[in-house]
Amino acid sequence: MVRKQAIGMVCLCIFFFLFPDRVKAFRGEWYEKYTAFEKEKGNAYFRSSDSSTLGWGESYLLRSYIEVYKKSGETKWLDKFTNHIDTMLSNSRDDDQDGYLGWTTHVYSPNIIGNGGFEMDLEQKQADANNWRRYQSNSLTAFKNKSPAVYNGKVYGRYGVVLKSNGKSWQKLYQKIRNYAPNTKYFFNFFGKTNGAVNGEAYIYDKTDRRILSKITINNKEWTYYRQFVTMPDAGHDLEIWLGHEKYNINKALLYVDEVRLNASLPYLAHDAMVGIPMAEFVRLVGERPELQTAYKQKADKYLAFLTGDMIPKWEKSYFIGNTWDPVLGLYRDSPNFPSYEKLSSKPGAVLPYNMSLAYAQLLADVYSITKNQQYLNRAMNIHLQFKSKLEYVPKSNAYIWRYRPDNNGLEDTSHGQIDISSVLEMHRQGLLYTREDMRRFANTFSKLMVDPSVKPYQVANYVSGRNTPVGFIYTKTLLNWIELAEFDPSISGVTAGQFRNYTPTTANDFLTLSQLMKWE
Repeated sequence: MVRKQAIGMVCLCIFFFLFPDRVKAFRGEWYEKYTAFEKEKGNAYFRSSDSSTLGWGESYLLRSYIEVYKKSGETKWLDKFTNHIDTMLSNSRDDDQDGYLGWTTHVYSPNIIGNGGFEMDLEQKQADANNWRRYQSNSLTAFKNKSPAVYNGKVYGRYGVVLKSNGKSWQKLYQKIRNYAPNTKYFFNFFGKTNGAVNGEAYIYDKTDRRILSKITINNKEWTYYRQFVTMPDAGHDLEIWLGHEKYNINKALLYVDEVRLNASLPYLAHDAMVGIPMAEFVRLVGERPELQTAYKQKADKYLAFLTGDMIPKWEKSYFIGNTWDPVLGLYRDSPNFPSYEKLSSKPGAVLPYNMSLAYAQLLADVYSITKNQQYLNRAMNIHLQFKSKLEYVPKSNAYIWRYRPDNNGLEDTSHGQIDISSVLEMHRQGLLYTREDMRRFANTFSKLMVDPSVKPYQVANYVSGRNTPVGFIYTKTLLNWIELAEFDPSISGVTAGQFRNYTPTTANDFLTLSQLMKWE
């Protein structure tokens, strides 16, 4: 028995010697804080099929699992990773029928309902837009009022609309639905309430096929948020949206409606990139470490097949999205077939913000490091060449600042900037484009421009220039990936630690920040 124990100790010591970074069993403050938070929120995102939730939530958790494994050597984090990814892949769909699996969201797409917030007068003509029309109603029975929706403490605009029954005929509002994407899932949503006399209803009607595509009953006397998904028909159908009461023969029934929206559920390049990055990092990790191959090689191969067969080709070969690569500009654009971002542009093909293109460049660089596919490298290099050419040097601080978009004068903010920095770091670590001096300048951006040493613990400004907004340091704890610049300026880990030491983590960002603190602090 003693001999077996001695042999076991020798084997353990050899393993410690050969793989020192993989067996550091530790229970430091960041590990403890991370594990407590992961136990609380680790299952909050991965079951969703909404690409926004996955891209801006789950992706950070997935990357943190890999970081914590690298630091602790505990394969339970890789088991969590594969469980999450397998679930996500099982929830992937081909909603737009272009032959590529993925995830979609309605959160950012334009509202195709005109005057959905009723801020304009009913039936008022708008250039290039739609508006509500009255059906058997007039200004006394269908009118906007100064009682907008109030829901969860938020007031939505200045006006809402009221429909009042007369007991004799239907009193309704309707409008034509223009420019819908055929065979695409839409999110139909609004706020509504009644005075209790009779239920209200909102529905989408296909005049071509003479059928109701979606119908929502409004049955609450308090403002309520109603929503339903609906799939649009083939192109060329005559569609309308209607608001009214379920019965017309009851007098003085009141229906209140506000913020009517109909948003396409679309795929987004940035979300794919954010989800794809940890998948590629996992594949690379398994490929580099022989001890992981037996347990994880099959899954790594599956994930790589998804990346190279669905996620990446989609953005240049999908008939639905169109080719989003701009070889002249050297960046990805929004879909040339339709505008995807309500707040970005009303026209297709808008230039994407840097964080979106750079996130996708990181994915391409990651997958290139695995496959050696030259096109992936070429795309990533072109994006970063364009980005680097636009960096503005600040001699006094030996630092860089940059803009939010190539065609926009607004400075990059701290929250989106961490995505940019993550991509730059990946390129540098592969020996591509960015020198060590470049990385020192990015580190100086953080430590010399963004950090405010007059506040204890040090606070981090909202923009890469060090500028703040009147509301204060709103991104001071959005320090994931910025902390990775501690490789070039060790003070950065101290600033991050100061922010997190007495802080209870709350957001998905915090998973990755805590895991990176384990590495650098």
